[in-house]
Amino acid sequence: MSIFHLSRPVRRADLARGPVTVEIVPTEAERASIVRDFGLLGLEAFAASVTLTEIRGGRGVRASGTLAARPVQACVITLSPVVQDMQTAIAVTLLEPDLLPEEESEDGDTLIDLDAEDVEALEGDTVDAGALALEEFALSLDSAPRARGAELPEAARDADGGEEHPFARLAALKRGADPAGGA
Repeated sequence: MSIFHLSRPVRRADLARGPVTVEIVPTEAERASIVRDFGLLGLEAFAASVTLTEIRGGRGVRASGTLAARPVQACVITLSPVVQDMQTAIAVTLLEPDLLPEEESEDGDTLIDLDAEDVEALEGDTVDAGALALEEFALSLDSAPRARGAELPEAARDADGGEEHPFARLAALKRGADPAGGA
């Protein structure tokens, strides 16, 4: 899958004069491409606003903005359409490769801070605001959409031979049932 079918390139040289905001609304052809590439049933809405700001003396770019979309996916159980109301922030820092942070633990493993802002490599003389918006869209898509009230049939839940699932007791607590099997 290529994320360049929603390309909105901005020359890095243009950022030296100040931040550049790109408003992104896909054309019908781009919308059809997104639907096809992501295996969607439809895409009722997609709009993004991405502001690109030069940082670190031109050796980096900060991308910030918003994405609002309404993808339609098939329920993983019933295959009926499920609409997701997506409202998400875009926050990415792009740095030239030699500026990318690399933290290693004492045993040589790479450490990743899951709460830190995304930092990606900045290469070339353009930054693609459309690709950044589409990347956030991909990350925000529901990986297992379910229609309201859709549940696996009992036979599918017990497909493992009736053994209790590792989190069955936790699920029972969440439902308010006795995790030991009582009422």
